[in-house]
Amino acid sequence: MKKFKDGQYLLQCLEQLPPESYPSLIVLDERLPRLDVEELLGSLKSAASCAGIPILIQRSSISPEQKKHFKEMSAIGYGEKPNTMDEVVALAQCMVQLVKMESSIE
Repeated sequence: MKKFKDGQYLLQCLEQLPPESYPSLIVLDERLPRLDVEELLGSLKSAASCAGIPILIQRSSISPEQKKHFKEMSAIGYGEKPNTMDEVVALAQCMVQLVKMESSIE
């Protein structure tokens, strides 16, 4: 697991990686510095090389309208933020396993 200081830095790092080194999952926090979550999600999904990376969005609260909006923007999931970094890591590990299982079924 790698943590990035802001959304812009994440994009810069992804641009330098070969596609085979892309992460299995990206977890976005609602309060990203330099780029908000919607701008970053849009950038990731519009870049052909990044479009297949599953993205999970975490917010302190989420409305039904926001859920619909994020689903339309191709986020694989969304939910309330875990309270600790250990909970974030556990959630990310579970999501990676689900993505792998889904990929093996297709």
